[in-house]
Amino acid sequence: MAVMMSLLLPAVSGFSSTAGRRGAVNILMNTFEQARVAALESGQNVYIGFADNDFPVEAMRYSAFIVFRDATDEEKADAPDPTKKSYVILKKWTPLPKNIAFKTAASSLPGASKTAFRNLSAELGQSSGDEEFPCVSFNSSGAVDQPAGNLRVFLYEGHYAEGRDNHTRNKNVQDGASGLFEQISLSRYTGRAQLDITATGS
Repeated sequence: MAVMMSLLLPAVSGFSSTAGRRGAVNILMNTFEQARVAALESGQNVYIGFADNDFPVEAMRYSAFIVFRDATDEEKADAPDPTKKSYVILKKWTPLPKNIAFKTAASSLPGASKTAFRNLSAELGQSSGDEEFPCVSFNSSGAVDQPAGNLRVFLYEGHYAEGRDNHTRNKNVQDGASGLFEQISLSRYTGRAQLDITATGS
């Protein structure tokens, strides 16, 4: 039994990591599409923000995202303090599956330049004081408004710590661009997301 278990362990571990990667891809693909549809339906800009290197919760850096939209004039008017009602949270900070993280490369959305969001922390309460982070936004036509640069998200197996990506599988391979095991891109004009690359390694 002990010998059989030792032989089975690598296979189970590999299955678990594959499931985590696939889960992360499914979550993000669905989130991009839901945000695009929300922009079309509401007529407001919808944003997906990414926790970056100075996010208040260290364990969520480069491994969590949030979805919110601009508040309508009616929502601002109904707020106790209209001057502070700027956004409506559609999905609170959500972590990726365990041991899956966003690549910090400049060519990846989570590594893009930051956008400042005034009064966003008021909507989040005490869960985060972070009002500046990389994001992608969809306009009322469902197209991508920002960022102006690359519209890709790279994922890898590992976590962000001590100011860098820490790969927990195939480290020598994943340290290079060719080692990114998942790449999701967005069409600027349609806002549609697609999975471009799957390089799972072994």
